[in-house]
Amino acid sequence: MRIVENRAWLRGLVERLTARHEAGSAEPWKVTDAPADFVEQMLGAIVGIEIPLTRLVGKWKVSRTGRRPDRDGW
Repeated sequence: MRIVENRAWLRGLVERLTARHEAGSAEPWKVTDAPADFVEQMLGAIVGIEIPLTRLVGKWKVSRTGRRPDRDGW
């Protein structure tokens, strides 16, 4: 694990996360929509943590129980 205090790195991360999570909105919000001084103040309160992945394990649930619409939504 690594703690990241670099403001440019944090800002880039916040901008990418915001773009990803706002993408489905009719009018997606962007970090640049907020006042610059507010964004700088908020960046000062964020602690960036980078955790390298060494492996990824997943599960896939295959079930034939339940109603068809419910199964299709899984």
